[in-house]
Amino acid sequence: MNIVDIVVSFSLLLLLALVAMPVSRLLRLPLGGVLVVSGFAVSELVVFLGYDTGLRWSSFRDLVLYVLLPVLVFSAALRVDTGSLRRYLAATLALSLPLLLVATGLCAVLLYVFVGHPTGFPWIAAAIAASLFVATDSLVISEILDRCNVPAPVTTLLEGEGAFGDAIAVALYASLIAFALAMDGDTSSLLGETTLLFLWAVGAGAATGWVVAWLMLRLGWQKLRDMTQSLVTLVVVYAIYLCTEIVFQASGVVTLMVVGLILGNDYRGRDPNSQTRFTYTLWKFLGRLCYVLLFLLVGVTITLDMFQERWLVMIMAVGALLLARLPVILLSLPLQNRLLGSDRLNGVQSSLLYLGGVRGAVTLALALSLPVELDYWWTIQSMAYGVVLFSLFVQAPLVEFIVNRYRNQL
Repeated sequence: MNIVDIVVSFSLLLLLALVAMPVSRLLRLPLGGVLVVSGFAVSELVVFLGYDTGLRWSSFRDLVLYVLLPVLVFSAALRVDTGSLRRYLAATLALSLPLLLVATGLCAVLLYVFVGHPTGFPWIAAAIAASLFVATDSLVISEILDRCNVPAPVTTLLEGEGAFGDAIAVALYASLIAFALAMDGDTSSLLGETTLLFLWAVGAGAATGWVVAWLMLRLGWQKLRDMTQSLVTLVVVYAIYLCTEIVFQASGVVTLMVVGLILGNDYRGRDPNSQTRFTYTLWKFLGRLCYVLLFLLVGVTITLDMFQERWLVMIMAVGALLLARLPVILLSLPLQNRLLGSDRLNGVQSSLLYLGGVRGAVTLALALSLPVELDYWWTIQSMAYGVVLFSLFVQAPLVEFIVNRYRNQL
């Protein structure tokens, strides 16, 4: 694919995004859903006209992993309201850490049972798929909650689940992928090594993020001029992501999540007219740009064969995800209300918490990064696409309907 084709393809994607934004507002649908449909429609039209753009699924893996994903994670963490997060920290951590792992386990079991094909879809495939599905997208749901002015604690819990949960899900996914690629018969010792790898990925990633953020603030990052500060931030984000992933063999996503939360907290504690405002606005734009590109790329990579051959496993994935989240939310409600104190959740808020766990950018990013060496990669990718499309076109509109219908109970 030459440079001219790359520029033309990129320009076309941005043009599609410009068209999709007003359409999304007009139809009151999540922007991600409109982008996926737009990307799919245009790609099919291009193929029908006999023009080969040179865009292939395999071309996107490194782009998604090393360019789009770091920006998506850092920008999402940067915009979290850390003041509200501190107030509901215990409830948020309960939802996004132990309960997330429980939901992942339940989802993996259900997927393995539903598919019922130990050879073509072994238990490790079910576990990898479940790790993709539990990563929620706070940006998709934040569009609705912000537009409808939904107050805390629901907004804080869902945004916190998106920030913490995504980081844990990515670390878990990476550990499971390493396990799957290394399987060669006896997996008893390998399972223990994978567990240690996961714990190291999360622990070392979080520690690295804290050290980097502390050094940035201690060395006067917040006092730099706007353009210099933005360039330093951009260099640091990609440098520490690659360093954590390649050198430390830990989770760069966890590192960026911690750095984003700490720098975002520092920004909110300062004068809104300070130098940091430009950097914050820039990263908000970059996060949005990567979000748009990712959903368009998904639309381009979707094929009709995927729905014709994998429609049943898509339905199974949606069913497993909904069933796995239900007991986690319902059974944990007494604990959540105890942790929330006077801000205990009512029935409507609990419903929003259940339905608000929509899947989006991170799930798609991980699905696009699946190694083709795994025989079941296309099945998992198809499941992921099905789950995200269900979230965008069913869950998200349902959340908005509930918010508008029961606004006085929020």
